[in-house]
Amino acid sequence: MNILFPLIYIFSIGATFCFAQGTNEPVTAMPIEWKRYRYSELNVSVMMPKPPLKLVRVAECAETEQHSLFAYASLAVYELTIWRSTSKSAPRDCDTSSKFDAEQLFTLLSKNASEGITESEDGTKESRSKSADGHSRIILDRKRGLLAEFRVHTSQPDEIPADRFLASADTKGEFKADGFVTDMKQMVGDAEISTASSNRAAGTSSISANYRVIRQPQAAYTNAARIEGYSGAVRLKMTLLSNGTVGKVEVVKSAPYGLTDTAIEAAKKTVLGPKINNGQPVSIIITRENTAT
Repeated sequence: MNILFPLIYIFSIGATFCFAQGTNEPVTAMPIEWKRYRYSELNVSVMMPKPPLKLVRVAECAETEQHSLFAYASLAVYELTIWRSTSKSAPRDCDTSSKFDAEQLFTLLSKNASEGITESEDGTKESRSKSADGHSRIILDRKRGLLAEFRVHTSQPDEIPADRFLASADTKGEFKADGFVTDMKQMVGDAEISTASSNRAAGTSSISANYRVIRQPQAAYTNAARIEGYSGAVRLKMTLLSNGTVGKVEVVKSAPYGLTDTAIEAAKKTVLGPKINNGQPVSIIITRENTAT
């Protein structure tokens, strides 16, 4: 099964903000409120500006689990990703298989550690880096056999205060959490462009950047499609809002066997950095095609 997501963008003007207080609809925008959120299954926590979106990937043939949390606020996406070994061995039908190696992955991810690598007395290793794409702190917890990356994605690394997020990283379960991670249908965007963000933008009005898809969840290939051996495509028109979340999703071309629904669900969970024109985030429309075979 191959699922491809080529992106073709078309310009659009304006933004809409969705509030769902008192309804069963998901909240898609809210004010910034920093709290410590705990990923209970892994006992890892971090300060986040919004309730985070949780995404999980399992690479069975590589015996690796990848657990990620994402939150958007004021032109930055805050990411916590944790890698650890799966509890099961690779299936026999894998063409190739491997075992999770936290040490090797730490070395790979830390090769551009601009602020150096350190090691504590208990064997925990850490690297920090800053680049044109943002800030990163990577922690290798040898005792627990996991690797955690705390990353701030932004096109304005000198303007975004990353320390509050990076310094709050806790891989040992030492701090009490204000909230717990729950399943959400999509990212939560800003209720409005904050004063601080506007002030930064006013001082950096020449900055422009295309939108960035930071994480695109894979649309599920349904059992019904698998049984029928169906091969086809779903084409969606998506509004990427200036507040850092996905707005309206329209079906341009549908597919049977529940594939349209799974494509829409995955599209809603897209993690993105909005397009920036002259220091201000703007909304755009893209067309995405999901080909399932």
